[in-house]
Amino acid sequence: MPERIQQRALEGIHPAVIPEVALVDVPNSEGVVVVVRVDESVQAPHAIQNSTRIYIRTGSIAEPYELADIDRILYMLRRRDNSQAVAQQILNRIEKRASRNFPLDSPTLTVIAKPVFPYRPVISALDVYNLCKTTGLFPLRRVEGGVSTVHPKEYLEFNEYGVAYHKIALSISDQQEINYNDFLLYLYRLIERSVTLYKRCEYLGNIEISARLQEVLDKGLGDPGSHRHGGSKITDATLGGSKCSDSEVFVSGQYLTRDLENPGKRSDIIEELTNQLLWTFDIAIDKPWIRERVRRRIEYGPL
Repeated sequence: MPERIQQRALEGIHPAVIPEVALVDVPNSEGVVVVVRVDESVQAPHAIQNSTRIYIRTGSIAEPYELADIDRILYMLRRRDNSQAVAQQILNRIEKRASRNFPLDSPTLTVIAKPVFPYRPVISALDVYNLCKTTGLFPLRRVEGGVSTVHPKEYLEFNEYGVAYHKIALSISDQQEINYNDFLLYLYRLIERSVTLYKRCEYLGNIEISARLQEVLDKGLGDPGSHRHGGSKITDATLGGSKCSDSEVFVSGQYLTRDLENPGKRSDIIEELTNQLLWTFDIAIDKPWIRERVRRRIEYGPL
C-alpha cells in the first residue's frame, strides 16, 4: 500500500510529491489505518490531470479545494525562485567564513547537504548547537544561524535552514593525484551527520547532496588505500582515466530524506555521485565491470 500511494503521487502530480506513508494497526481489530503525511511544498504549484489543473486548499469541509487563480500561481512560482536566492545567500556566507582557513589555489573538496528549497528555518540555532555537542563535534563556535567547527585544513558548519557543509583541503601525491578515498570518506561522513540533523528537526522533504572539487586542473585521481582490499589504483591501466581538464568539478543529486537513512540506498547515492566524479577524470563508468569494481569499493566503506 505505501508503495502504491507513493507511485501514484509520483506519476500523477507535477512536480512530483513524495508523501510519507505508514500503516498503523488498529488495536483489537484486524484493520489498519493508512497515514499519509505531505509536508508544505515550496515547489508549489503542483498540477494534476496531465499537468493542466492546479488546486489550492481552502479549509472548507464541503469544498476543500478550488482551482488556483493566476495571482496565486504567480505567487507560488516566485516563492520557488526566492527559496533558491535564500539558499545561495546562506551558502555564500558559509563559503566566506570557510575560505579564511584555506590557502589560495590549493585543491579542496566541499560537500553540502541541504533541503532542495530551503525557504525557512527547520530547526533553531540553539538546537543545532546542542545537537553538535551530543555528536562529539568540537570546538564549536556560534555563527550566524548555526554553528561551525574548524580544524587544520578542515571546516564544518551546520545551519538552521538544514544546511550541512564540510570543506577540506586535499592532499596531492607526488604523481599529482588526489586521493579517491577522500571523496568517499567525507561524502559518507556528511550524509551520516545530515541524517542526524534531519531526524532531530523531523524534516521529510527532498534533499540535495552536492560535492565540489576546486583547483584540480591537470590533477589525476588515485586510490592509495585500495591495495588493502586486493585492488589497485583507481586510475591504473585497467581502468583508464587521465588528468582532469577542468579547474572545478561539481556533482549533485536530489534524494528523499528517508533514503539517506537506509544503508542500501545510501550506498546507491554515494555510487551515483562517485560515478559523476569519475566521469570527469575520463574513467569509463559506462562499462559494467568498472561500475562493479566501484560498487565493491564503496561497500567496503571509507578507510
